[in-house]
Amino acid sequence: MNIYAEELRIIMDTLMGLIFNDGEEARRDAAFRRLLSEIEAGEYPESVTTLCQQAANTWLLSSEMQEEADKKTLRQSAVVYLLAAFGRLHGLAATEEYIVQRNKEQLGLR
Repeated sequence: MNIYAEELRIIMDTLMGLIFNDGEEARRDAAFRRLLSEIEAGEYPESVTTLCQQAANTWLLSSEMQEEADKKTLRQSAVVYLLAAFGRLHGLAATEEYIVQRNKEQLGLR
């Protein structure tokens, strides 16, 4: 049972798109647009949805910045939001897996 496995994969794909498409602005912007469409289509926990939306909106806003320092700061913030979303979702998955395992052991549930 991989709780939130698909959701974690989608966020990881976005992070990998940022890392490996360095300098390719259109592809990096597209990674965040894909994330937004996946979030709208999926059933993410509200806190994760909010963090992903903040990440995408911050990244897309950075594209409008003229000053490189401002652009860099916004993009770093977007990555921090995305990492926070990944961490939150991973923590939720671990908690749910623990509860399932504990229920199996203590209540004899399968």
